[in-house]
Amino acid sequence: MQVHEIKETLNKNLSKLDDEKQKLKTILDVMKTGVLVLDNDTIVHANQMVINYFELDNKTNLHFFVQTFIKDKLQKTNHSFIQTIHQKDYLFDVVPYHSKWLENGYIISVVDITEELRLEKTKKEFFQNASHELKSPLTIIKGNLELITEGIIVDNINETLIKTIKEIDTLNTLINQMLDVSLLENNASKQSKHLSIKTTIVSILDKYKPKIYEKKLTLNQNLDDSKAYMEKRHLEMLLNNLIDNAIKYNKESGLLDVTLHNQTLTIKDSGIGIKKDEMNRIYERFFRSSSIDVKKTSGSGLGLAIVKHIALTYDIDITLSSDASGTTFKLYFKNEQNKNVD
Repeated sequence: MQVHEIKETLNKNLSKLDDEKQKLKTILDVMKTGVLVLDNDTIVHANQMVINYFELDNKTNLHFFVQTFIKDKLQKTNHSFIQTIHQKDYLFDVVPYHSKWLENGYIISVVDITEELRLEKTKKEFFQNASHELKSPLTIIKGNLELITEGIIVDNINETLIKTIKEIDTLNTLINQMLDVSLLENNASKQSKHLSIKTTIVSILDKYKPKIYEKKLTLNQNLDDSKAYMEKRHLEMLLNNLIDNAIKYNKESGLLDVTLHNQTLTIKDSGIGIKKDEMNRIYERFFRSSSIDVKKTSGSGLGLAIVKHIALTYDIDITLSSDASGTTFKLYFKNEQNKNVD
C-alpha cells in the first residue's frame, strides 16, 4: 500500500515538474527576445526566437552557429556585443551564470536591432545634411543684410532685398519639407479616407497658376474620377511635390501634361530631364543633380524623397522615364470600391 502511494506521489510530482517545464518553454518560445543558455560548449537551451532569427533547424546547425559567432566573444564577463549575421545586426547580452545545473554557464539574450541602427544612421545623416543645407541660405541672408546695414550697398538695395527674400523663401520651403519628412516618419497610424485625385490636382494647379503663367507653360489636363484611399494631406504633399518639380524644372514656353485615367496618374513635362546615371538617386534625401540647369534652380532635394516615402506608405507604384525632351512620372493607385469620396 505504501509503495503504491509513494509511486502515485512521485508520478504527481513528476507531472507537476513536466507541467512547469512546459510552461517555462512556452513562455521562452513566445518571447520576442532570443534566449540562449550555454554550459561550456554544451547548448542547454535555445528558444524559438533564436531558431527563427538564425534559421537553425537542428542541433548541428545550432552548435556550428555558437562556435562560429559566439564562442570567441564569451571570454569577457558581463558584456554585450553587436554581431552582423546574414546581413542583419543583433545585440547579444551575455550574463555568466554558475549554479549546480550550470557549471560554467552563460545566459544570452539576443535582439534584432537592424532597424534601430538603420534609423539611427538615417537620422544622423539627415541632421548632418539638414545643417549643411540650412547654413547656405542663412549665410547669404546674413551677408546681404550686413552689406546693406554697413552702407556697402547703396544703389542696389531693392535688388539685394529681393534676392534676400528669395533666400528666405528657400529657407522656409526647406524647413517645411524637413517638418514633412519628420511627420511622415512619426505617423504611427494613418487616418485614410476615399479622396478624389482630380479635386486635389485642380486645387494644386490653381495655386500654381501664377508660376505657370510666368513661365508661359502650356497646360494640358485630362482627368477622370479615379480615387485614392489615403490621408488628405499626404495626397496633397505627394501631388504638390511632383507638380512643383514639373513646373520648376520645365523649359520656358514648355508643356505640362497632367493625365488621370483608370487609377493611373501621369505628370509629364518638357523640361531639362534627369541624367541616366542619377536616376537611381533622385529619391535620396537632399540629393540634387549635378546638372548646371538644376543648380540654377532653388530646391531642397527633399521633394522626391517625400514622394517616395508616401508612395511606399500607401503601396502606390511609381515609375519614372526621362531624357533630353523631358520627364514623366506615372503613379498607379490601387483600385478599390470607394464610398464617401471627399
